[in-house]
Parts: sequence; C-alpha cells; structure tokens
Amino acid sequence: FLVSRGVLSYCVSTIKTTEDDDGMVLEFFGVVNALISSQPICDTFLNTYNGISLILEALSRSESSNLITDLQDMLNTLSENEKTRELFAQHLDTLRSIFTNKNLKTEIRVCAGKTYANCAVSDTFLSRFYKELDDFLIWLNDDEKEIQVIGAMLIGTVA
Repeated sequence: FLVSRGVLSYCVSTIKTTEDDDGMVLEFFGVVNALISSQPICDTFLNTYNGISLILEALSRSESSNLITDLQDMLNTLSENEKTRELFAQHLDTLRSIFTNKNLKTEIRVCAGKTYANCAVSDTFLSRFYKELDDFLIWLNDDEKEIQVIGAMLIGTVA
C-alpha cells in the first residue's frame, strides 16, 4: 500500500509538471489508472490529489486522441460508480464548460459530455439537470453529431 501511494504521488507530480508531452502524461495516467483499481488508492487519488480536477485539466489541454480516450475511460469508471459520482458535484460546471466550448476538439467535448451525462443519472444532481433541460434541447442543433447525441442522452436521462 505504501509503495503504491508513493508511486501514485510520483505519477501525479509528474502529470502536473509535464507540459506539451501528451505521451508522457498518457503513460503516467496509465499507471494511475492501474493503481486506482484498489479502493484505498482510488480514495487517495480522488481526495488527497483532487484526481477529478487533475483529469479534467489534462483533458482540456490534451492534443492526443490516445490520451483523450484513456481519460474518458477513467472518467467513465469514476462517474458510473454512485459513490465516486458524488465527488463530481464540484466539477459539474467545469464539465459543462468543457462540453460547451466550441473552441476545443470535438473529442474533448464529447468526453466531458459523456461524463456530464453519467452524472445526470444520479438522484443527487437530478434537480440541477432538470433546470438545464432547455440547454439540452439547444445542443440537439449543434454542428457536431456527437454533441447532438449527448444532448439527446441528457434529455432521455432527465425525462
């Protein structure tokens, strides 16, 4: 456990300090992803290292499709679990902002949108998503088909 925490700490530190090298960030997120399969390490990643923020920061500056795919896998795992989904409460505005930012690559927007849609399943966030229903209808007219699909998913979930 202590070795894993040390490795996690090193990986997080490297991810935070690495700029313009998606390949290195991808490798270290791969190690983090393997480590967080252990619940105590996952809790440490999410709470001590503010793991969701770390993932979202990396996502918003990512250029590599491989990195975006790996980050999507991590976000899916975390947002599909009811216990960890609760931790997304403070990140919903960030997810929405990434999803709606037309200056970002469509892959990044879709990744954030899928995570946002996963959070909509939670009863905890249902009232928030119900209030945003009109926005979801607007997203049905987005230029990108993938964004339209996520808008439809959100409408279906809230309905």
